[in-house]
Amino acid sequence: MKPGIELHALSDPGTVKDFNQDFHGYLEGSTFDLFVVADGVGSRIDSDLAAGITVNAICDHFAGAGESFSPLRELELAMMKANDQVRYTSQGMPEDERMASTAAVLLLYRGEAWTANAGDSRVYLFRDQNVYRISHDHSTVQEKLDRGIFRKRDVPRNPGEHNRITRAIGLKQDIIPEIRGPLEIGENDLFIVCSDGLTEVFNDSALNHYANRVPAPELAQYLITESLNAGAQDNITVMVVKISEWKGVERGKKLKIRTQGGVIRDNLIYYAAAGIFIIAAILVFLFVSHKIVFK
Repeated sequence: MKPGIELHALSDPGTVKDFNQDFHGYLEGSTFDLFVVADGVGSRIDSDLAAGITVNAICDHFAGAGESFSPLRELELAMMKANDQVRYTSQGMPEDERMASTAAVLLLYRGEAWTANAGDSRVYLFRDQNVYRISHDHSTVQEKLDRGIFRKRDVPRNPGEHNRITRAIGLKQDIIPEIRGPLEIGENDLFIVCSDGLTEVFNDSALNHYANRVPAPELAQYLITESLNAGAQDNITVMVVKISEWKGVERGKKLKIRTQGGVIRDNLIYYAAAGIFIIAAILVFLFVSHKIVFK
């Protein structure tokens, strides 16, 4: 582990299952640190195998990435490689029975953080007493939230069978991972990469509460213990990544998370409003100049 970066990771099968379909992995390169959590999609055959393949494929890809690379491109290729390997392993199975796995990836590269995910495993950042969910779930519940059908307070704590994964490694022939970055790293930043076994028990606010009160070396164990005490039914995996020493982002600076296409999500409304204003101004100019005629 590089100086200034701490990793504390644990996994538990939960209170119901006697096996663990979660896998997690870590890879240290000369210029990067990679953290991966994968959760086998439970309703499918050999989903634990799919999760293991996913973690190994992503780590194997970055093992050959070298010192200098495009994080966006390599994350895309790594997720595609994992998807291809899972699909290859389950070839011959009916399409609706093929093994599949979620994936949540945190890449720390040259002072910046990048994330990639497919499914409902998540990446969080805790900074300045605030919590930021950097990843974006790919599930039926999240789609309803995005479309305004659900409000956050309407979502049950454990959606269970009412929440279906809509994107995952191995689920379809092609994978479109959600990639976000770059995000400048700052000292005392704390990241959590986790499976949904944790987030089915604790919402973002509760995680923020514990992340700001429990020391990083104890946090993974604490969260799993509290999840089990609450009757967590699913497998639980928690990777806690603490930036203990770093000359990075100015504290208190507004966080901007970029999506794969480089759009700043926080500024989408601003850009939309600016675009409407510009179009309106052009139309007014053309109308006044008698360049267009309305019929």
